[in-house]
Amino acid sequence: MELGTVAGYGAWLVLAAVFAAAWVQGAEFASEKDSATFWGCVIGFAAFLAWLAVEDEADDDDSEGEEDEAAADEAKSGEAKKER
Repeated sequence: MELGTVAGYGAWLVLAAVFAAAWVQGAEFASEKDSATFWGCVIGFAAFLAWLAVEDEADDDDSEGEEDEAAADEAKSGEAKKER
């Protein structure tokens, strides 16, 4: 499995845990400063994982584009050699 896939699943898993805790705790969820800080950190961690997933996908797209550009450059240089 790739990093982006694992990070994406991890982000959703962490958010599912946050929603489950909120449902179980009800009105007491993050009602005190300490618990609000803790859950804020957990949500921030989920956001970081989601960012990793998106960045990994963007890197994959960039590398595919670079390969396409390299192939196009090779084709152009081949055409230039044929014209000579």
